Parts: sequence; structure tokens; C-alpha cells
Amino acid sequence: MKEADRTRLQRLLASLNEPALVALANKGLVRRAAKDLEAGNLSYQEEEDVLIVHGPGWTVRMPPTGPADAEDDTRASGVTRQVLAATLYLQNIWVNTEDSPTEPTEPEGETLRKQLAAISPEHLQRWAGKRVVQTALTYLQNEEVIVTSDVGVAIRFESHEVEVRLLGAAKSLRPSALLDRVISTAPKAVHREWIAASVLALWREDGQNIKDRLQAANAESRSMVPGRNEVLARALNAMEALVATGVAHPSSGAVEQFFTLSVSSRANDLPRLSRLLRSIADQLALIQSRDVKGSTDLLLNLVALAHAMAEATQSAGLAAPTTLTGRHRTEYDGRGNLTLTGLGAYPWKTASGYEGLTLLFWDAAARSFRTWSDSRPVGSADRFSPTAAYTNGLVWETAAPLELCRSSFEVKGAKWNDVGRLSSISQAVEDRKATVLGDVDLSPVSFDTWTRLAEYARSTYPLGLRDSNPLARIVVLSPTQWGERVFDETQQRFMWDLLDAEQAVVRLSVPWTELNVSMVEFLEAVKPEREKLSAVIARISFSSDGASFEPLSLLGSGEHAVLNPAFDAARICSKQSALLRRLREKFNRRDVTAVLDSEADEFDQLTSLAGVPTSLSRLMADSGNALLTLGESGVRANNKFAISRLVSDAASLDRIGLSELAAALRTCTNEEMSSRNFLYAQYLQNLYAQAARMSLTFGV
Repeated sequence: MKEADRTRLQRLLASLNEPALVALANKGLVRRAAKDLEAGNLSYQEEEDVLIVHGPGWTVRMPPTGPADAEDDTRASGVTRQVLAATLYLQNIWVNTEDSPTEPTEPEGETLRKQLAAISPEHLQRWAGKRVVQTALTYLQNEEVIVTSDVGVAIRFESHEVEVRLLGAAKSLRPSALLDRVISTAPKAVHREWIAASVLALWREDGQNIKDRLQAANAESRSMVPGRNEVLARALNAMEALVATGVAHPSSGAVEQFFTLSVSSRANDLPRLSRLLRSIADQLALIQSRDVKGSTDLLLNLVALAHAMAEATQSAGLAAPTTLTGRHRTEYDGRGNLTLTGLGAYPWKTASGYEGLTLLFWDAAARSFRTWSDSRPVGSADRFSPTAAYTNGLVWETAAPLELCRSSFEVKGAKWNDVGRLSSISQAVEDRKATVLGDVDLSPVSFDTWTRLAEYARSTYPLGLRDSNPLARIVVLSPTQWGERVFDETQQRFMWDLLDAEQAVVRLSVPWTELNVSMVEFLEAVKPEREKLSAVIARISFSSDGASFEPLSLLGSGEHAVLNPAFDAARICSKQSALLRRLREKFNRRDVTAVLDSEADEFDQLTSLAGVPTSLSRLMADSGNALLTLGESGVRANNKFAISRLVSDAASLDRIGLSELAAALRTCTNEEMSSRNFLYAQYLQNLYAQAARMSLTFGV
């Protein structure tokens, strides 16, 4: 293979992360290919114009243009399981063992990007269809699009978590052939819509006016895009139809239906509903593929919550408050100069495949926290990692995160969204100096008595349709005494007790995960007296075990005003902790992957009844199981056994005073039974379970 072709293939293979492989085929094939790789017995040989990979009973020919053009000797067509196994094998064996390829004078991706952006409206509409292009226009509303160009071009639609990619081609292609090569992580039914949206996004990024380029199509699309009332009606009908036939047996088109409804909801300024509908689509996809992560219980709870939200929004009409409809996370409406004080930094990873770094600042004027974040898809081509970004990255082209997270400064022309996230667009930073805690008034979120802390935590507890701001759950704890540190081997959590003046205890809690190894090492080794620690910034977390507090940063009056447990172990201790060594040897937890959310999920499943008085928990668990049986089999199936249990449970609930829940359950047992009544009963069941959990957590 020629040196230029070898370099090209190495760089292309190195750029293919999991979303790109899924886009080439599907999740199931990628998983099976990974298992084939684990079985071993693979080898490769290099020929003049191709790499040949031999597996058990198959051979793959990998050209310089990568797996999209690879061929195998099986009867299957397209990007097969064998092609994916060969790709993964070469990534591990061939790419990583060779010298790093040199960068070309212009990345191939930039050339491909220019080719995509140069596609004319006529060619795009001829390939996709005018209606598809019109629909694609709506995908760009209130949408943040990230375009990267390296070996290929990748276009990421942040809110919808869809990634579109174009890998290299052996030669210049006509527009339709070029579009045919584009891959995406979107469902197949809407694949072309997202390809069209990608081209439109490139036009917009290049400063072109999409209206001018698509005058006729854009004018027609306004009348064809469903309005808010129509979207709400469609969403309600779709959810009621789903439970009518049963969530355990969704129709083949259900995933695409809810995915499209999610996009339409976002286009009509309903971001909270949009996120729930997308979660429903994701759960349906898992259930259809028989993935172990698929849960009919979670799906049913999501549908009930989304149905209640859609009905409430529909009833409120144009007067629906933003606390109900939500705000777009990528809208940066706030503008002005800010005086900020850095108070920490922490890493995170999401279930959707993103990892990132967040810096925490205090806004003196607003008397609230603000954040700045940097993130990438896991396994991105630029080898992003939160630790590397913390040390070597740049915030607003001014300083590394490790410096700004412990500095005070003024930001000129800052932009921020409704939940306090600061835009990453370059800003002017002036008057930077080290953070001095004595100059910062954190009183609105600072607590030194845990009784008052519990009252505040209660106000942030997720209940029903209550909208939650992730930053509202970040608090400053000032203990009188730093108590005992233990590792709970049953729960696999590191815990640290903090005591107030009345000797009441709150507990810092860190789950043992790959992401948290450095944090656990730090927290086990840090000496509060030596570092003169005075407070910890923590995030309130709720689970079936009650409220806990995840430490984000430590504050003190010693050498370091701000210490970040996830990153700053070297600042306090150079030796490996004995506890960490013991845990690694005993539990071998290095290979556990952390799945955290950078922002609070729309649905917090706090419906566990563990700890609730036995008589009540048994009764509500029984009615919950009966509703789940009805929801799985379908309301139309009229499951007699589940209905008889609900009749009995409703009578018992009446006797203990839960008459509203009892009345809702009865509507699922008689001639009033309908999908709408069933979903209301399910929502009310979850609401009562949340309230019971809240009462247990806070004693109210």
C-alpha cells in the first residue's frame, strides 16, 4: 500500500468512534462485531492497494477509503458484521502500533465539507425530495450544530443527539452520489431528512441565507410544518395508541413516529416535551432490539409523564408558562458583562455517549452559580478527555480551565442561557486574579446547619411536572466537623460524613466508577486540617435511598483556595492511597464505565417504595404492578387479572384516605377505561410514590 494511502486509512480508522460505526451499520451489528473481536483468530496482511483482514471463515478487503467501501467474501451486502470486526481489529492492532500519521496540508474532511456545502438547492431537493428538505428546515430551529473536519466531516446536532458523517471517497462524486455516502445515527425512516439538514447547516455556517437559497421551498414549508396545537394532538394520540396496543409490543414505526414528534415539538418551542418524546423513542428502540437496557416500566413512566405534560400544555394554550414548556438549552439569551469567581471543575459522562468538563463560577451580581462546559463524543478523533482539557484546554482563548476555575475575573460581552450555562464563544476576559474566598458572598446557597439544608433540598425535589434547574441542586456545605470516611463495599460507594454544630450528619457520596477513580483517591488522602478546608461544593442527588451529596470541589483558607477532587490529587498527595489499591485488587473496578448526566434528566425515577411503611408500600407496589401488566399487554386486551387487582387496591386506598388515586384506578376497571384514563392513573401512581419518597427523605 502506498504511504499516502496507508496514512489516509490510518487516520480514517482512528477517527471512527462508536457513533460513527453505528451510523455505518447499527448497534446490534457493532455489538456482535465486538464479540467476534474478543474471540480472536484475526490477522492482516498489506497488499499493494488494500489491507486484507482474515477472520475465522471470512476475509475482508479494506481499501484506503475505509469500511464504507470495504468488501468481504460472505453473502451479506453493505457494511457487514465482518467489515465492522475488521475495522475494530485494525483500530486496535494496526493503527495503534504504527507511527502517528502526519497531518496533510489540508484535512481531507475540509475538502469533503466544501463539497457538501457546494451542493445546490436543486440537487438537494432532487435527491431528498422537496418535502424532506422543507422538514429539514425545522430541524435547524433553536439548534446548536457542531461541525468538525478532519479525516471526514462530522456534523453533530446537539439537542437531538444526532450525528451525521461523510467519510472519504476514492474520487470526486456527483452531488447525488456524494449524498448517498453520508451516514447518520438517526433512524432510517428520517435518515434523508437529517442529511438534508446537514447541508442546510453548512450553508448557515458559511453565512449564507437559507431563505434566499430556498425561497419557494421555505415559503411552502411554513404552512406544512405542524403548529403547536397539532403537534400536541399528534403526540397525545401517539401515546394513547401505544398503551392501547401495549408497550411490550410496540409497532415497527413507533420509534420513527416519536423521534419525529420530538423534532416537531422542539420546532414549536416545547423543549421539555421534546426531550421526553426523544427518551420514549430511545426506550422503544431498546425494547424492539431486545436490549437488556430496555425497560417497559421506565417506558410506561416516561409516556405517562409526557402525556400529562402535553395535556397541561394543551389546556394552558398560549398562556403555558416556560416552567411547563421549558427553554432551549442552546439558546443564549442573556448578554452583558459578568464578574465571576471560579469555584471548581468536575468531569462527567452521559448515557448518550458524551464526556465533558464543566467549570463552576459564582456570579456576584446574580448571586447564583454559572457554568462553562467543553465536551465531545466518547472516542472522538481528537482524543478528547476531561483531564487533558482541564490541563491543556483554553477557556474563551484566555487561560486553561485549571487556572480559571480558581480565578476571579470580568467577562466582557458574555452570553448565557436560562439555566446559567455560559456560551463557549470567545469573550474578552479582564482583571484576572486568584480566587479569594473572603471576597465571595455565597450565603444564598451556603449552609452550616443541616436542618436548613434539608428544607432547601426539599424545594429542589423532583415532583410531578415540576421543572428543575440543575444548578439549583448545587450547594455549599460548611461543616463544623469533618467526620469518618468509609467505603461501603455493598453499595460500592465512598462516603464521608460531615457534622454541623448540632452533630447532625450529612454524607458526601461518590460511586466507584472509572470516572471517579482520581476523585476517590483524592478524598481518601486529603487532610482537612492541613489544607485548612472550610467548605465543600456539592450537588444534591436523590435516589431510593434518600438524599445524598456528590462533592464537586473543596474550599479552604490554606495554600489552595479551591481544590478539585477529580483532578488535583497531585497537589495534596503523590503516593497511591492504600484504600484505592485494596479496592482495585478486590473489585477490579478499572473497567467500570461511569454514566453521569451533565444536566438533570427530565424524568427522575424516584418511585421506589423501599423504606416506606410496609402496609402502604405493599399496597402501592401491587397497584403499580397491576398498572404495568395492563400497560404491557395493552389497554385493549382488557386483562381481567390486572383489573381485579386494581378493584381490590382501589378499595384499600380509599380506606387509608388516598381517594384521588383510588378514583383514578377505578377508571381503569370499568366502562370508563381508556388509554387517556390509564395514563392519568399511571401518572398519579408515580406522583404518590414520589410524594411518599419525599416524606420519607425529609420527614414531612
